[in-house]
Amino acid sequence: MSRVSARTLVLDFDGTVCVGDGPVLLYAEEVARRTGLDIRDGVAHFLRTGRLPRDDTPTPATTHAPEDGYQAVVALAYAAARRGGSPLLDGTLLHAAYLASRARFADDGAGTSPPEGLHAFLDRMRASRTRVVLVTNSPLTGVADWLERHGTGSLVDDVVPDAGKPAAMSAILRALLSGTGAVPDTLVSVGDVHANDIAPALAIGACGAHIDRWASRPGRATWSAPAFDGLFEPLVAWSSGEKMSIESVL
Repeated sequence: MSRVSARTLVLDFDGTVCVGDGPVLLYAEEVARRTGLDIRDGVAHFLRTGRLPRDDTPTPATTHAPEDGYQAVVALAYAAARRGGSPLLDGTLLHAAYLASRARFADDGAGTSPPEGLHAFLDRMRASRTRVVLVTNSPLTGVADWLERHGTGSLVDDVVPDAGKPAAMSAILRALLSGTGAVPDTLVSVGDVHANDIAPALAIGACGAHIDRWASRPGRATWSAPAFDGLFEPLVAWSSGEKMSIESVL
């Protein structure tokens, strides 16, 4: 149930609230099952380094460097198909593989867990009457199961699944603000994909807290850290109304 609050904390799911690479590996497996493209080594390389292997540069279908493992799977699959592995690869097939991976994720969480200290952090958000909204591109199936399994569902006020980030993110954030009549800097969006979670927030005058796992610095952020728990302190201060200095990530 939503609560009236002067502040809103928007959280991404994968890579933010739900930590671990198991779901990405499931996605790679489902792509391989449909195409015969074995991209496991490339995915493992990306998850270690945050970079694609040298031979797997972005293609016209993925014109920017991937920011997370899911984007890396797509880039690696297109690169392998370009080398002749599968002429049938397209967005429809990739989406089907993604949905199949999420169904498997719903079964047991694929070895993921909340970041250490998340429950205590969310308790502090609630104590400050900050509304917590989960906005994810994932379908609700799997996400809802995971939240309940880890005792996190009661600490989140609302969930927006199938969000269509980044294209729809600015509109989602504006709608959250309009529902409370709040000004933009009373909203923070937290996530590990700058283009999805941070850039849309900054574009409307809100704040963005970037989980920059590989220190890739893809753009500006209000705060950044390599893991979510490194953002807890500034976010708690923000929730209590403290004025915080701005960190510009270039």
